[in-house]
Amino acid sequence: MNNCDVKYCGKDENGKPRYWCTTHKDVASDKDGNKLEECLCTYKEIYDNKVFMKKEDIKSIKLKYENVLDNLRPRIFINDKQENNALKIKESLLDFKDIAGLMIAKLNNIDLESSYCTYCGMPHTDDGLFAYTPHARHLCQYCGYFYNVDKPNIGNEFALFFDIPNIKEEDGIIEIEDKLALDYDAFNGILLINNKKGNTLKINNEEISVKDYLNKLFKDEY
Repeated sequence: MNNCDVKYCGKDENGKPRYWCTTHKDVASDKDGNKLEECLCTYKEIYDNKVFMKKEDIKSIKLKYENVLDNLRPRIFINDKQENNALKIKESLLDFKDIAGLMIAKLNNIDLESSYCTYCGMPHTDDGLFAYTPHARHLCQYCGYFYNVDKPNIGNEFALFFDIPNIKEEDGIIEIEDKLALDYDAFNGILLINNKKGNTLKINNEEISVKDYLNKLFKDEY
């Protein structure tokens, strides 16, 4: 069932109209600026039955990717219980991409800031490339408008509720063949790769830092 709430959200740099779905936090216009009846979000089902939780009731947040070489959609565990829907904390509505953005930001030792859209007043979360690249122009995921801040920064709504530590990397090389599983424990700052700790991946006899590899892998996840 299509329950997209599509609204106009300004024009792009070429003067074409832009439309945004406030239900699923995604684009709802084509490349020519025409309004779509249904947004481009490919995982609408996670918004059908939101998980409402209070900050004080959340004791752990964990993310588990079975194999990022095949699929960038993880399983989310809140208080060690798997949750398949978007997480609602106060006014924030967070999905797996937002938690992945948190993981990438903390892998890059980013000090997350509380950023608010100047159009709708909602808090802001940066995902993908924007989770590790400070910038002054932000796309609000709630209303679809772009807004500017005085000093380039990175926002994440989890910074409003929790003091999330940076990921504690340890020296070590992890050899990757056909599987690269990720297990991220947000509250303890632990990232396991194939159940191991290490800061370097060896893939096809080439070595690359975990940070650089995951930055590139997740850069389009927004």
